[in-house]
Amino acid sequence: MRDLVEELVAVHGGGQEYFSALDLRVREDKQVKLALEQMAYALFGPVWFTVSGAFGQSFQRQWKGRPVLWLDGSLRNVERIPLLKPEVVQGKHFVFLDDSFFRGRTYRVVRRCIEESGGRVLGAVVAYDGSLEPHKDVYSLYRWRDRVGGSRS
Repeated sequence: MRDLVEELVAVHGGGQEYFSALDLRVREDKQVKLALEQMAYALFGPVWFTVSGAFGQSFQRQWKGRPVLWLDGSLRNVERIPLLKPEVVQGKHFVFLDDSFFRGRTYRVVRRCIEESGGRVLGAVVAYDGSLEPHKDVYSLYRWRDRVGGSRS
């Protein structure tokens, strides 16, 4: 991940163009998705994965036959996840996998809705963490704040 981030910073410098390129590359990279899966299993043991949006679609296509709950669309700004039925999640343990984490809006929606439906979300594993402060239940392959001088105090 570090090499990918450095390559894209050199090309784009930052901003929306950088993040769009990063999302696309992470979505296409089977090795990154494999690393996310391995990290999740190492941290949490056998669990169901929950994924969303375009990254989730690419993950689901790559890992057919794995226990994956794909949630359609961008979930950052929704209150309820459409069509999430309690019988689908009840009693299951999940780890949210995503390409990036910034404010945690998507993760909070996914977590709340799964837990309200009787499932349990153990944490999140992401490729790129750009949040200002580390979150106790979010694990990443790469943390931007470590590159630029740590977290804000």
